Amino acid sequence: MTNSTPEPPKDATKEELEADIAETRERLGETIEALEEKLNVSKQAKSKVNDAKEQARTKVNDAATQAQTTFTRVREQASLSAGNLVSQLKANPRATIGAAAGAVAATIGLVVAHVSRSRRRQAQLTARTRRPAMQRRSSKTARPTSRRPAVVRPVTGHPLTGRSVTGRSAKGRGR
Repeated sequence: MTNSTPEPPKDATKEELEADIAETRERLGETIEALEEKLNVSKQAKSKVNDAKEQARTKVNDAATQAQTTFTRVREQASLSAGNLVSQLKANPRATIGAAAGAVAATIGLVVAHVSRSRRRQAQLTARTRRPAMQRRSSKTARPTSRRPAVVRPVTGHPLTGRSVTGRSAKGRGR
């Protein structure tokens, strides 16, 4: 291991030697603190967590500031646009009535198209259910349409013991 400072001269005075020892102790203390810092994993983890928290706070604050700026700008533009719209409506009321009539006509057209599409779809579904099952399937997957209906039996209790939920047997006897 190399020494970063030279040894004191052999003919050094007592004060020079004490000063050199004090300086060496100070450097040794700094070295020990640096090693302790590197070896203290929990302190490093806490430091990283605190750094991450600070970065997150900074990002949130930046995003909030940006959102506030954008909101203010949009509100001002909307205010200007609304003012321009009102002035245009006052200047030309016939155009306003025409635009309103056009909007109403477009809305009615959309409603009529939606209703007719719904009726057409309902008619298609009704026609599908009326066709026989054999016609709906392709020839490769054709199966007979007559299936036995499922048999519904009343629940009488546990299949092995015959006891019901209330504690009585399925045959009407007690426990």
